[in-house]
Amino acid sequence: MNNFIKTIGGKIFMKFPFSLNIYKYLSKSYYRIKVKNKQKIFCIGLNKTGTTSVKEALEELGYIVGNETEAKKLLNDWLKRDFRPIIKYCKFAQAFQDSPFSFPYTYIILNHVFPNSKFILTIRDDAEEWYRSITRFHSKLWGRDGKIPTKEDLKSAIN
Repeated sequence: MNNFIKTIGGKIFMKFPFSLNIYKYLSKSYYRIKVKNKQKIFCIGLNKTGTTSVKEALEELGYIVGNETEAKKLLNDWLKRDFRPIIKYCKFAQAFQDSPFSFPYTYIILNHVFPNSKFILTIRDDAEEWYRSITRFHSKLWGRDGKIPTKEDLKSAIN
């Protein structure tokens, strides 16, 4: 049995002799229990309006914040207006930001399912400031030499 127990920094960890999926399930169950019956907070501003700063502040305050990369995988469900996977995802954390939570009308469903939720709307001072921020961001990711990415740049980035 000692082959399955490991201590790191005084904490005890189990090495699971079975699939990683079960480990992920157990981890999710832990967070589901930890956030059960706790108020939800949704940052519903568009990307590049300070949502990451809000996320960091919430984490510093001790909230369990949903994983943005995992949440983005819910786009197809949102497009089909199937909110069940989004609602299920919300059971594993207390706070959420960016997509799909910033998408139109999502807050209505979330407010209905989680009636005591708080919603934080982040905005830029004006549309030009937001545009400059998002183009700077995308230029760093996909543009050449810091320039706004072309259609070809974006096509090659996706493939």
